[in-house]
Amino acid sequence: MNTSLWKIHHTMRTKTNEIGKRKKNKSRKQFIYYNLYVTIMKQDGFLAFLQISIVMILMSCSAKDNPNFLLDTQFATEICDSSHILSPKTYSFLHNTKPPLGVKPVVVAVEQIGESDIGTFADDLFDEYCEKQYSGNTFRQRGVLVVVSKKPKLVQVRVGKSYAIYCRMRGSAAGADYMTMQKETLTRGVDEMCPIALNNTFNDINDCRKLPWYKKIALKLSYVHIEMIMDDMATPSESFFNQFYFRPFLFVVGAIKSVFGNWTFSFLFMAIMYIIIKSWVGEKLNAFVERQATKDSSSTEDYYVKLRSYILIKMGVVFLLKLIITIPTLAAISILSTSRMEDILALQSTHIPSINVMENVTQWTNNTSSLWIVMSLMLVYYIKFLLCAKGIFTYGHLSDKTQQYCYQNNPIFRQALDDIINIGYNRLIVQKIFKTVFETLIVGFVHHNSYEIDVFTIDNNTNDTDDNGKPKKRLIDYFFLDSSDFLYKTSPGLAVQVNTHREALYITFFVGLAATTVLSYTYAVYFLILWTVQLVYRIVVEYINARKMWKKCLTEFNPLRLLKLVWKTDVIFSVVMIVLAFILAPSYVPKSTEKLTEVQTALPNDYEGLYFVSIVNGEKVKGVTARLNKSDEDNYVLIVYSDKPIRSFNLSIDRELGMFHSNDLGDGYIIYDKQTKTITINFSDLWILTN
Repeated sequence: MNTSLWKIHHTMRTKTNEIGKRKKNKSRKQFIYYNLYVTIMKQDGFLAFLQISIVMILMSCSAKDNPNFLLDTQFATEICDSSHILSPKTYSFLHNTKPPLGVKPVVVAVEQIGESDIGTFADDLFDEYCEKQYSGNTFRQRGVLVVVSKKPKLVQVRVGKSYAIYCRMRGSAAGADYMTMQKETLTRGVDEMCPIALNNTFNDINDCRKLPWYKKIALKLSYVHIEMIMDDMATPSESFFNQFYFRPFLFVVGAIKSVFGNWTFSFLFMAIMYIIIKSWVGEKLNAFVERQATKDSSSTEDYYVKLRSYILIKMGVVFLLKLIITIPTLAAISILSTSRMEDILALQSTHIPSINVMENVTQWTNNTSSLWIVMSLMLVYYIKFLLCAKGIFTYGHLSDKTQQYCYQNNPIFRQALDDIINIGYNRLIVQKIFKTVFETLIVGFVHHNSYEIDVFTIDNNTNDTDDNGKPKKRLIDYFFLDSSDFLYKTSPGLAVQVNTHREALYITFFVGLAATTVLSYTYAVYFLILWTVQLVYRIVVEYINARKMWKKCLTEFNPLRLLKLVWKTDVIFSVVMIVLAFILAPSYVPKSTEKLTEVQTALPNDYEGLYFVSIVNGEKVKGVTARLNKSDEDNYVLIVYSDKPIRSFNLSIDRELGMFHSNDLGDGYIIYDKQTKTITINFSDLWILTN
């Protein structure tokens, strides 16, 4: 049967109307499924199936919100407190709080959080709200979750990624003030501190929105993103990965901290052990690679080809080993220097050593000593980068004649230099940093009044070629020398050093900018000590290697050759970074945890008037009204009108708690909406009255 789409549509609409007239209580979804069944039974099979498929696909799609469209939306605070942990005054205060536009706040109160879940409970709950229909995307970007618990007595705060860094660094979601607030909760109670936590977070979000565009950019570029990830990964949980991968490192780092008593000596010990183990493993791997290349080669030429392949494999293995060790070590340092009470409780439940010595917490600062740490960090990293390849620094500072002779008469060495000049040590990383900074600056100029700076997706395709099949130059390539440059032809080693110097400046700029923007004291000290130990080790290795390889040429060694070429660039770079350090580093003002006066005046003084009763004895009702009359200062009479005889109840009010009490109805929880002037009285969900 060939039936038109119009007829199918008409038939479905007719059937829907007929069913709607006969069964008014059926849901909309039941209507749709019934219509689909009728259509597929009575109409053309293919067209009906097509329409059914489209409808089913549309019904299966979850409605997702676009957070960019909701920047100017005024959200109400969502409160989940089925156990009535929060007092009526606090509940009403939170209910009447107006968050910043586009920010969606949620307050969840629970009786108890288990020891094994304390570190991950708030994070998991935040993720659940991020998955909700209609509001999940907005919550992920600009959500504020406050978790209140009686056991342990704690107020936790989680913030969406648009403001997470700023709120952590300013103290409303982590840091010294966050720790102070949580300690205050132990004595002042969750009921009082919950509004303070929410208010502090709103203030930080408003302050973040008022930041100049360049400070917003600096926030996006800071390495605190990494520290936040490390915090989350190392938080004790019952997951298999956490139990058997991160927890051993937590124990080791915690044990070292407990032995030395402070982070400085602990980091020094860890850095020295890292260098010793790394050098020992490196020597063993190099010997293994040489033996394997000799074993698998039939000629000298084949040996060098095999050796090069095995060295690349070795580099990949070493890189993976570094990641396997470095990531949990940084995560352990991050969580052990935590500034969140929930993390400390989670660590205590797993008996990690040294958690009672938490003197260094993440904070924002622009004091002189911290800026000196940043400058020292940059200088050490820059010099360390210049010595990243053994022997190249010494070779680049010999005479031009010696450099040309070695380049022309050693094909393996020449190939290595050509690769370095064309590919660089970390050219791809530099490219990513350069493109990220460049595009973020552009957006900062264009959208300097926007609330937030968007994150970009960077195109890292490096395989484009021109009409002749040669690789196209990327923008970053114009900032580096290549094999056709005059300096490379006359002094190849020095040309490699010039490129290395430029790579070092780019990456050092990012490191300095990140450290200046949001200085995490513990991480800054860790990297400063680690890189200083590595720098000393590389200087020693370079000296020993020079005595072996270039012994006859050391009389020609001129350690100032590179400096004579690049000193102007270094001076300009240093001046720029010092200026940026003072401009970008935000001031740190401790927060006040004074009692909010609004909490005391969140409820009205007079409750007399007519009320509509929606629930009686736990069941929904219609047509039931009540009047609340005041008999004296602290006592009221509730008169209920319905189709039954008039009933009367005596109520007394506790103004401090904001609750009514009745011998017959129990305790009545008062909720007041300032905007609509609406009062709701809830007697344990058995009787609910609204005026």
